[in-house]
Amino acid sequence: MSGRFLIGVKICPVSITQNRKPWIAIEVKLQEQELAQPIKYFLERVETPYAFQIFLNGQKEKKLAKVGNTLVRSVSAARFLAQLP
Repeated sequence: MSGRFLIGVKICPVSITQNRKPWIAIEVKLQEQELAQPIKYFLERVETPYAFQIFLNGQKEKKLAKVGNTLVRSVSAARFLAQLP
């Protein structure tokens, strides 16, 4: 696995690759919110099997939207990190 970063003034999702193919896209926010434009923009151009919008403050976890074939899930940072091996 390796990380690939698309960084700009307004575009900052991270894509992690597996076998040189995009595997997961992650957007990090301070507060929970609706689907952020940067991850939507990213997923319209790069298809990944998994996508998460992670937030530090908040409780609600939900499925935000489907962009292309990818379902973006909103989860707290604590829950996301607890699921890592």
